[in-house]
Amino acid sequence: MERTTTITLEQQPFFVSTGITQKCDIDIHLHNAFEIFMATTNNIRYYIEGQAYDLQAGDLIITNTTEIHRPFLLDSTPYGRKFMLFNPSAFSAYLKDSYPVFSIFTDRKKGQGNHMRPHINDQKKISHLFDAILEHLSKGDEKSMLYAHALALQLFLHVDTVYNYCYSQNTPPTLSPKIDPRVHAILLDLTENFQKKYCLDTLAKRYHLDKYYMCHLFKKETGFSIVEYILSRRILHAKSLMTSTDLSLREISEVSGFADYSNFFKAFKKLVTISPSAFQKNYTL
Repeated sequence: MERTTTITLEQQPFFVSTGITQKCDIDIHLHNAFEIFMATTNNIRYYIEGQAYDLQAGDLIITNTTEIHRPFLLDSTPYGRKFMLFNPSAFSAYLKDSYPVFSIFTDRKKGQGNHMRPHINDQKKISHLFDAILEHLSKGDEKSMLYAHALALQLFLHVDTVYNYCYSQNTPPTLSPKIDPRVHAILLDLTENFQKKYCLDTLAKRYHLDKYYMCHLFKKETGFSIVEYILSRRILHAKSLMTSTDLSLREISEVSGFADYSNFFKAFKKLVTISPSAFQKNYTL
């Protein structure tokens, strides 16, 4: 059973979910929010930017709006997790110029420092905070909403503490399976050249691989198909341009690598769940 609730603060998302389901059917998508994810079962492999983390119950994953990620089940047993999606600006009124609690989301190198394994007492505290936040959000009254925000701030501070002791030596935990060096090279290639036209045959020839084997290996190692990865990179680039330039949407579509605006619109709507114009109008992260 899964429990979820949503509130809106000045049109900015604050979403919490806890639950166990039989499957993990998650289509590729790009959040307009930061995420804190906690595994509650031992069968989850979490893919982030070409890294793969085999999680234990109690492990944490953090991602920001630019990191491509996807959970995957390693077996047929139920999928247990707790997570929060949030917009940091929803908490700006409480934080002002205080401790930079969101720096662990914004000051990391992309695809690094995402995985944490808290001490058992911290696992219990963080798990309890997820449940308490959800309980208050479900009530919906103003006092409960204030409690939920206060508890969320406690959650951020606990996760920050865990992050600091996990990475205090500036050395990521060795808990990630090693990615195939051929796939790593392809990832670097696609990350640098996602705006250009690409051909699977040419890509496979460049890395001395059979095209079909290359596609299979890439999906196995990263959790994404090559097409999904390229589209995600293009849409992330488009989102960045939409919030930092005065380019028109058609110009952004072109410089992001799309052949025409129609394909850009369809891809954006599928991955971001809203239209490009709606995102451009409402973006406040």
